[in-house]
Amino acid sequence: TYGGKKTTLTVTVTAKQVTSIAIASKPNKTTYIEGQELDTTGLKLKVSYNNGTSEVVTSNWKISGYDKNRVGKQTVTVTYQGKTATFTVTVNSRVPSSITSNVYTVGGGWISKIPAGTTISTLVNGINEKQYIKVFKGNSEVSGNTVAGNGMVVKLMDGNTVKQSVTVVVTGDTNGDGGITITDMIAVKAHVLKKSTLSGAAAKAADTNGDNGISITDFIQIKAHILGKSKIQAR
Repeated sequence: TYGGKKTTLTVTVTAKQVTSIAIASKPNKTTYIEGQELDTTGLKLKVSYNNGTSEVVTSNWKISGYDKNRVGKQTVTVTYQGKTATFTVTVNSRVPSSITSNVYTVGGGWISKIPAGTTISTLVNGINEKQYIKVFKGNSEVSGNTVAGNGMVVKLMDGNTVKQSVTVVVTGDTNGDGGITITDMIAVKAHVLKKSTLSGAAAKAADTNGDNGISITDFIQIKAHILGKSKIQAR
């Protein structure tokens, strides 16, 4: 309208269209335990349109690419009005990857600081991952009130899969019977006199004073323990 006169023209208004999307905020939870469902709480998308505007969207998207039963890093795809964006989550195994303990020392393929006479039940209960632990003597599983012997093997199990194995070290128990006896004293004496050699778990058990060697001191400590004059401290 101009000066009281009118004329017309035609314009076309089309619906705005999404040109791109991006992750504005990742979900609050991005690390899962195997079997857990994906939780998108906290996920926000920045949606850009062909009219030059943008907005943050918090719903009405589709999620794909997540597998609750697949361990490892996963790329999750968010689809909104035909456009996609991705974020990464990590799915950890239900079973931890390593053996830990607040009671015993675990490292270098050994589990040590185990006193002579410790039962398998007590040993397992001192391991943080006890629900996934099995203990073996050779090929046979041992449990309950069986005495933990030097050289036994503690295994962290994920079903039938062994995730970690560590060898039991019972201080003073060179022959693996779970106690400290004259047999152990003789074995240490023979080693010191170079009549025979202790190795592996037996050598670690024979090092009763923790100096990383086998000497007359270890022999004396074992003898004193057997005679009831002193008690060997688990190392």
